[in-house]
Amino acid sequence: MLFSADGTGNSWTDLELSFNEGTEGLTSGYTGICEVAPNKLLLIGDGGADWQSPENPVIWGKFVDVRKTPVALEKNNDTGYVEINGNTYTAVPYGGNEFLGWYNSEGKLASTNLTETFDADDGVFTPKIKNNSIFESPGFEYSELGDVYTNDSSMAIYPNWYTSADWANVNVVTSKAHNSSRSLKFHTHYRNDTYMDISGLLPNTDYTLSYSWMMPNEYTEENKNCFYGMIVSDTQYSTTSEAYSNNIGNNYGSYYPEAGVWKTESFNFNTGDLTSVRVFVEYASHPAAVSN
Repeated sequence: MLFSADGTGNSWTDLELSFNEGTEGLTSGYTGICEVAPNKLLLIGDGGADWQSPENPVIWGKFVDVRKTPVALEKNNDTGYVEINGNTYTAVPYGGNEFLGWYNSEGKLASTNLTETFDADDGVFTPKIKNNSIFESPGFEYSELGDVYTNDSSMAIYPNWYTSADWANVNVVTSKAHNSSRSLKFHTHYRNDTYMDISGLLPNTDYTLSYSWMMPNEYTEENKNCFYGMIVSDTQYSTTSEAYSNNIGNNYGSYYPEAGVWKTESFNFNTGDLTSVRVFVEYASHPAAVSN
């Protein structure tokens, strides 16, 4: 859902996820909405995609409470996010970024505490987070990129991402966003190595790699779904096994997913004499536990 707060239809809020296919099942997206009380909406949709001819299609409904929040997020700023619990707001910077404080609508510093309680009549407050990321900002969460399909392993499947797979499909999706409104979805084929190169680093410098991951289905003995993590190595290595044997940082292991639940990970590495590194990601999703 998204709202035009001023009622003109010319400006809109960020997209907010109201139905999560990862945890609530497949839907065709045929929805209806109506106001049932002040600041309360009824959202109705179907369960079971019609193109799959489900045996037991259902109609679901949920109430959506709408309230004005005293917290405003900076547009096109992927430095972190805010966790909300009632009137309590917690700023969560991504790994390596620096929280500067909560600022009021006049641009004045109101608090340097990560967690604060605000009421709607207190005014509007914005969390300021210093972006220490070496990645271009804003990133894919603000990209309009659709599907990228390739069977050419020399072609980037997404800016700076490569794979040795005989085919790969990557796209920016809105149905399973971690925060804000978009996530980057990978679907790569059969025992390949998927990686990205990062350049412009300083030698002998500590860096933090922070990321969030999610798989749509939990681990079972049949699907063998498992996320193995990320590995940082010199750019001379082209396979996950080589990178792991010569890594300068990793959180490689076996992470069993909860269906549709995002997990955030981070780890540190030191560049030594390197100014460029290669970051590998590996997961398994196959009855034969084929790793990608």
